[in-house]
Amino acid sequence: MTEARRVDEDVKHQIEQLILSESDPRERARLLILLQLNNSLVDNVVAVRELTDEFKHHRKEFEAHVEQEMKFISYGRGAMWGVIAMLAVLQIMAGYIFSEHMADFKEVEKLSGETSEVVKVHQEHHRMEEKKFDEILSRMKK
Repeated sequence: MTEARRVDEDVKHQIEQLILSESDPRERARLLILLQLNNSLVDNVVAVRELTDEFKHHRKEFEAHVEQEMKFISYGRGAMWGVIAMLAVLQIMAGYIFSEHMADFKEVEKLSGETSEVVKVHQEHHRMEEKKFDEILSRMKK
């Protein structure tokens, strides 16, 4: 039994003794009211102590929960920055590949234009050769 409980019990016992020894009904009524007030105060103190203990326990659990949540948030932030970095690298790579592809495409277009010119020249040359051949054949037939 704690010291405070023992004192509470002593006061209660003293008031009960005074009630038993008192012969005046008015004084006895006052002592009964005093006993009731004492009992109510003791009950209130016990309830407040219990609530205080429960609150302290709850606060400790809550602080542990907050600490765990902060770890999750920190992990989430780290993961987010990792994903952002990875996406940035992928975007840079895609941009580089696209620019290389466009450079190759322009080179192909350029070569295609040059090739078509060569083909035109070759076709013209071939027509001229056919014309010459046809002239030679027509001369031979005559």
